[in-house]
Amino acid sequence: MPGETDPVASGYTLSNGVWYKDGLSVTPSGVSEFRIVNGNPYWKYRNQYYYNSMNSYTATAWGYSGPCTQAGATCFFVSGHQVFYMSGATCHYNDLTTYAFASSSWGNDGPCAPSTASGIQVIDGALFYTVGTTYYYNDLIAFTAQPASWGYGGSCTQSGASSFRVSGGFPYWNISSTHYYNNLTSFNLSPAYWGTINTYSSGLPAPDTAYNICDYAYIVPPPIPTANSASGVTSGGFTANWSTASGATGYYLDVSANSGFPSFLAGFNNLDVGNVVSRNVTGLSASTTYYYRVRAYDSAGTSGNSTTISVTTAAPPSPPTIASPTILTSGNVGLPYSQSLSASGGVLPYVWSITTGGLPAGLSLSGSGVVSGTPQNTTNDSFTLQVTGSNGLYSSAAFDLSILGAIPPTMVSALIGTNLYISWPTNYLGWELQTQTNSLAVGLSTNWVSITNSTLVTATNIPVYKWVPAQFFRMHFQ
Repeated sequence: MPGETDPVASGYTLSNGVWYKDGLSVTPSGVSEFRIVNGNPYWKYRNQYYYNSMNSYTATAWGYSGPCTQAGATCFFVSGHQVFYMSGATCHYNDLTTYAFASSSWGNDGPCAPSTASGIQVIDGALFYTVGTTYYYNDLIAFTAQPASWGYGGSCTQSGASSFRVSGGFPYWNISSTHYYNNLTSFNLSPAYWGTINTYSSGLPAPDTAYNICDYAYIVPPPIPTANSASGVTSGGFTANWSTASGATGYYLDVSANSGFPSFLAGFNNLDVGNVVSRNVTGLSASTTYYYRVRAYDSAGTSGNSTTISVTTAAPPSPPTIASPTILTSGNVGLPYSQSLSASGGVLPYVWSITTGGLPAGLSLSGSGVVSGTPQNTTNDSFTLQVTGSNGLYSSAAFDLSILGAIPPTMVSALIGTNLYISWPTNYLGWELQTQTNSLAVGLSTNWVSITNSTLVTATNIPVYKWVPAQFFRMHFQ
């Protein structure tokens, strides 16, 4: 509300249900919605709003205190030192200028808009509202006692006005693409309308600040929020959750190891978490039950406690266990090798690594636990492998892997025309085809010649010439 200040910051204190200033009482006991607007106190007692002028004091009390609205008032709003409120469907205004000692009540109170009015706004100290699609204005200058009513209310636009605003105290609006304004200089009683409507050549000006009086209805603390089940439960924490409470600007969170909340988790006693609907709670013990509750707050105060939610943290984390046999399947020189390792438990995903020793030449270990490659020589190696879960816990084991000698491939050949077609198994890709052309009398010797690019294929065609008395072929792994 414009001009509103915090009561405590303004020097007011609350004791046993009574508000005081400078040691003198300002209100009776049991009031609600106590607020300071433009330096003066207002409050609600039962279903009626009150005002204290604070312009005098006695030995024990301040000023003249009395109701400033009818019973059952809603949408209470203060502009300057004047009060607007709704009584049923009708907007009322009170100028607070006089005090009736006989009834201990304040001001001249009366309707200022019809019961059919909607969109009631206070702009520059005057009242604007709509009836149907027409905007109305009330200058609030005069009060009629019988029957009680305020000001002169009448239309200030044609029907169907859009983009309505008040700028510099005067209304502006559009109808289709034409701009209009009203100078509000005179009032016509029958039919009731204000001023003179004129066209306006340029765009609509920036609006003055407008206050919808029903934006300030029942200034009370927000409702109790609904606490929801915890999520993200681990061995060391969880996320506390709750639903939004209407009007709340923030929430307080309590966490305890006891459902009665005789004590609190460190840092979680009335913790102001801000305007959020969840909060991570960490640093907890595993396999332990905790309890939490929340309260909503806004400028009017704090709600009651929500229901209590219990949550039990998870068991302590464990490392993964290696399930693969520690003697791995043997391999052969020159043949592709692949062995997948396995583990169980812990927290996925796993990462495998070598901690001591090394794999046979030509083999490597992937992070996902696959030993693969093509062994280069015979060996019997020992090494230690480690598997680590995503929670950082790990276990390790010693492994053995033997690489046996090469197994020569079986070659298949066929004479096709003047070419000799030779093929060998696909798992021998990378082996080299070699040849020599000695005579039968000489036979095999050491002068083997490699067939170009034969390591890239598993079949090839070799031209055969009749003047070559003998030609030998073999597979070789480098």
